[in-house]
Formats: sequence, C-alpha cells, structure tokens
Amino acid sequence: MKQVTPFVISEFTNPSGKIVFQLYARIDGQRFRKNFQTRAEAEAERQVQEVSWPHSHFARSAAFLHSAQHSLGHPLRSSPNPDLPG
Repeated sequence: MKQVTPFVISEFTNPSGKIVFQLYARIDGQRFRKNFQTRAEAEAERQVQEVSWPHSHFARSAAFLHSAQHSLGHPLRSSPNPDLPG
C-alpha cells in the first residue's frame, strides 16, 4: 500500500535562473520549503522528513486529546473495571 505523504519534490527555477529541486509540504497550516542542487539530495531529505513527520503529527494529536479530556473533566473512555483508572 502506498504511503500518503505531504512532501512533494518539484523542479523550480529561482529568480536568478538557477534550477533547483524544491521539497515542499504544508502541515497543519505551516509551510515547509527547502531547495536542493540535485533530486537525489531532495529525495534523501524527504525520507528523513517522512520518518519524523508521523511522530510529530501523532504527538500533536495526543496533546489535543489530552487537553480535550481535561476540558471535559473526565476521561474520554472509561475502564470496564471500576478499580482501574480511566
């Protein structure tokens, strides 16, 4: 199954006329752009970013759920065993 990723590599011409390969992504409204001399360098950086992206994305989601629990004043799911918390 193909992995969905927000990172895209495209050929880009700088205003100076120099052609570079640009790694681009928009994650949670934040723009990420970085230019590379070769496509191979851009691919290598994309792999690094793809490995770190799910972890940072998961951390933000977990923080959101944690704050939602506190705003509700109780856990989002309860344990079937009354002796165990949450």
